[in-house]
Amino acid sequence: MTKARLDVPEDWISRTLDHAVQRYANRTGELFYFSMKGHHEAVRHAYEDLGGEGQWWIPTLSNNLLKAIALTLNGQWQNDVVEWLCETQAFGSSGATDFSKFRKSASPEAVDKHVRRLRGCGLSTFPEYATLRELHLVANAVRHGPGRSLTEPWEAHPELWAPDSEIIRLRPWYMPAKEPLSQFIVSEADMNRYNDAVCTFWNRVAEAALTEGEGSD
Repeated sequence: MTKARLDVPEDWISRTLDHAVQRYANRTGELFYFSMKGHHEAVRHAYEDLGGEGQWWIPTLSNNLLKAIALTLNGQWQNDVVEWLCETQAFGSSGATDFSKFRKSASPEAVDKHVRRLRGCGLSTFPEYATLRELHLVANAVRHGPGRSLTEPWEAHPELWAPDSEIIRLRPWYMPAKEPLSQFIVSEADMNRYNDAVCTFWNRVAEAALTEGEGSD
């Protein structure tokens, strides 16, 4: 069975060295695989050491571990994006302040702006953009907690607060009823989506460079 080709948007401009971004997909996949393996082992030991099912806090433990992995995955994505754009001289005509600010956030919106300037179309034209942005919002919520960082994913992805779960949610007395609780749910299916989005984006960019190279022979 032939693997389906990963097309890029029509206006995308490939660069010769883009084929090397395959390394980003590889190390993201490795990070994800071993992080999830550690999550599974931690949850298994928690159940075994404390008497099996019925431990109400273990689903919360599992959820917190998955959130930590989401935060790490997003951090890896941001670091790789900064490295990639530096290698393609994204900031060659920009001041140091612009680069410093970008390195601190590297949000999908900021990446979209710089990629659009360099490559003819932005990150937002890629099929993976919505999932990459969701990952970024989840990571921000994990990192910063209540406030705008938690309200943004609550408004964009209310399904993460699905009521039918084993996660314990207690509202602190000082927290207004209109504010979302920090105990949102990140499932393993969500984590798989996030990892697939990151890896597929890099594979898409790498494959476009290789395909263009073949066509120029």
